[in-house]
Amino acid sequence: MIEIEKYQKQLKTKIDMFSGQFMNNSKWTKLFKELSNNSIETKKCLIKSVFDTILREIEIPNADNFNESFSKTGTNDNITFGGPCAFKEIEQIIFPQEWTSDRQMRDQKLEPKIYNQNITNIKSIIDSVGKFEMEINNENLIIYAYR
Repeated sequence: MIEIEKYQKQLKTKIDMFSGQFMNNSKWTKLFKELSNNSIETKKCLIKSVFDTILREIEIPNADNFNESFSKTGTNDNITFGGPCAFKEIEQIIFPQEWTSDRQMRDQKLEPKIYNQNITNIKSIIDSVGKFEMEINNENLIIYAYR
């Protein structure tokens, strides 16, 4: 019980550092549900937690697997690297326009593979859900929970 209270106090302290709060559990659920309905468009999604600066990749499942991946209050173990994540912990989610992946064959380093996703299409999907605090440029689409 003490660990939960300590976590909640730390989370509240982190959240109180921001001047604006733009998301809640219901809004996150609606957003992720619509992204799941259009999962073919979302190839890479990153989560930034209020607790650190690490960007963690999250898999947006197809609609059939939505309930296995999300609860009403956060993500389940199977879609994030590093365990489940409460929606309250998410500072922002980021959809990169382009990213690379290093490749190697035996001892030979190969040319990195370049991947793309259409963040304008993803923005249209997000806009169909409602109004979000968001930013788009040539590199990323960012949805802010806190600013």
